[in-house]
Amino acid sequence: MIAWLSGSILEMGEERMIVVVQDLGYELTCTRAAMEGKNPGDRVEIFVHPHTTEHSTEWFGFHSSLEKTIFGRLISVQGVGPKVAMSILSTFGMKECVRLITTGQDKSLTGATGVGKKIAQRLVMELRESLLPFREQFTHSMEIVLPIGGHPGVSSMLDRALSGLRNMGYRPQELTIVAGPLHEAAEQGVPAADLIRLGLSLLRKEKP
Repeated sequence: MIAWLSGSILEMGEERMIVVVQDLGYELTCTRAAMEGKNPGDRVEIFVHPHTTEHSTEWFGFHSSLEKTIFGRLISVQGVGPKVAMSILSTFGMKECVRLITTGQDKSLTGATGVGKKIAQRLVMELRESLLPFREQFTHSMEIVLPIGGHPGVSSMLDRALSGLRNMGYRPQELTIVAGPLHEAAEQGVPAADLIRLGLSLLRKEKP
């Protein structure tokens, strides 16, 4: 199964983009975070989820593997299809979505298109416990002091790289030290995978 694409944007719509990879165009329905800061002609790295039905296959795009993972949790709930899950993520964002579910705010969840009272209650009931580790992870990531300013696309790339390093066990204090150099590299167009490698190199140098 294809889980990640790297290519150039051919066309963009409100929630869709066509990414060209080796002369093939993939039409993706994307979250707001995945679309943010992107323009036709840009090079992108995007995590994808192909959803196959009896009649067709639709591709969904995410700005990080973590956002894709939370999408997978959402669609595991009965009555929540891919389009409703995308609506939730685009309406609230990944972190706020997790916060609303783990704090039992089902009424707020109905603010997303396609989410009624019963589905909102089911989301809280079925996912509240399983999403708690993600909420803790987001709380820790907020402790990292990030550089101010920059293009939204740069911030998104930096966030993906820092999240990857955080998942490897590095503490917020350590990541704050390398956030500046990683931000500068992201502004030069360095992709997230290379930012992680650069971060690992810098973090090793920081150790006594």
